[in-house]
Amino acid sequence: MSDAPLTGVLIAAGLLVAMLALSLFMSRPSWPYHPGGARGYVMDMLLYLFLPVIPMLVCVLGFTLLVQFRPELESDTARFVLLGIAVVGLLGARRLPMVAAAQNRVRAARNARYEAMQK
Repeated sequence: MSDAPLTGVLIAAGLLVAMLALSLFMSRPSWPYHPGGARGYVMDMLLYLFLPVIPMLVCVLGFTLLVQFRPELESDTARFVLLGIAVVGLLGARRLPMVAAAQNRVRAARNARYEAMQK
């Protein structure tokens, strides 16, 4: 068994965490303008950035583990079906009411910060 596919999944997860950390660091001036304060802003960012990606990570990790144990199931068709399921999961999760509300609160905090800078 090769560790290359699992390494790829770990690298992708690491890049996702790095992207979130950079996004949180760059948006730090907007934290006071969020209704829930800094903690609320961070929780909303986690919710609207990570929750939609979870179905994709589950699909990719599940397929990677399945292929590790049953290599005959690996094919281009299976990869394209997996990609379709992951994209539908990503788009569907973005439409969940709690994710949309979190995204709206983050946008409102950013807009309030920009309006405060204009004064």
